[in-house]
Amino acid sequence: MKNFDFYISRGFTPEMAAYFSGGIRKILSVSPNTDFTLTLSFDDGDVRTYDCKPFLLPGTVFSPLMEYENFQRVYLDEDHCVSWDIDPAIDSQEVWSNKVNISPEDCYVNSHPVPEDNLPGCDNCKYLDECPSEYQSESGGYCENWESI
Repeated sequence: MKNFDFYISRGFTPEMAAYFSGGIRKILSVSPNTDFTLTLSFDDGDVRTYDCKPFLLPGTVFSPLMEYENFQRVYLDEDHCVSWDIDPAIDSQEVWSNKVNISPEDCYVNSHPVPEDNLPGCDNCKYLDECPSEYQSESGGYCENWESI
């Protein structure tokens, strides 16, 4: 793994140099929030909030996402990028220009940690999605400690 100075010498911003020198993180889940932020869960255990409002501007590729109905269709693509299909009826695997996305690097560097006491999910594991098997209730799915967002 390269160190901070290596990335700085290549023109990276200090924030990006710190991110890459600390190891690349993978987004495990994404959830839209009504205030046009995203709650992101990363493979290092971090849960972070990413504010999308600054780039939801008329005349940009992100302008369709200014409507919450479109914004809430967010998903992770095969590269774990935060993604949206502009037209949900078109397969973005076949028509690449139908998809807009945000890289995991940008999502991590430009997001803020969710305070521990505000984390959604299970008190045991803080997973945003279904609890892992060791915490599942007898009926499966979420354990008895699950708290909704």
